[in-house]
Amino acid sequence: MASRLRMLGLDVAPVLPLHFVVQGELQRALPGILLRRTADLPPADDVGVIPAAALLAYCRRATTIDAIAVGDWLLERHHLDSDVLGSLVAGQPWRDGAAEAAWVLEHLVDGSRSLPESKARVMIGFAGLPTPEPNAPEALGDVVVRADLWFPAYRCAGEYEGEQHHRERARYVAGCMRRWSTAGTTAPRPTSGQVGIVWSPGSATSYPASVAPFGWIATVSGAETVEGPPPRT
Repeated sequence: MASRLRMLGLDVAPVLPLHFVVQGELQRALPGILLRRTADLPPADDVGVIPAAALLAYCRRATTIDAIAVGDWLLERHHLDSDVLGSLVAGQPWRDGAAEAAWVLEHLVDGSRSLPESKARVMIGFAGLPTPEPNAPEALGDVVVRADLWFPAYRCAGEYEGEQHHRERARYVAGCMRRWSTAGTTAPRPTSGQVGIVWSPGSATSYPASVAPFGWIATVSGAETVEGPPPRT
């Protein structure tokens, strides 16, 4: 199953051993190949098991956050149909990973552009904060911007900045300014691998206690909270 995910372009497991599923009692000891036996083969296409079946099997051992991130990735790239995954879970609940996939399915959303973005969204929601929308368009006057994580009810946006943004400083700064200069807000500058929350002008008059009511940025996936001046409107 991991081999099928790699064929789709998702590197979530070592290249070797290659994973294959066989039906019946076939037993082979082959170097670099892992055979799993099953009484009934999962649905397949011309290449191998369908992505929904590959995700179901991945859920068997993956952490919840990793499984959701992989599911989001498959949805965004149109490899996965959530209805197909739901039918597979309901129709073959005996498969390893089916129970986990049924729970994961409820948290999958389309729109995340990377695994870290999905993980950030999930961690924010599981921490008790409002769950943000990934890459949702927001009109700010004549300009439409997209934040990695958007809280529409509070007009707050979060940005995940990976390590590559900090190795390439010009890219990092340009990304911040491009997203937020037109919004009339102070650009968020979270440290590597963290999520910044920034307030955006609008009609919101109240905030959750944990969504930076005191200033312009808060790190929500790090060890500290950074306070700043109120946003300029």
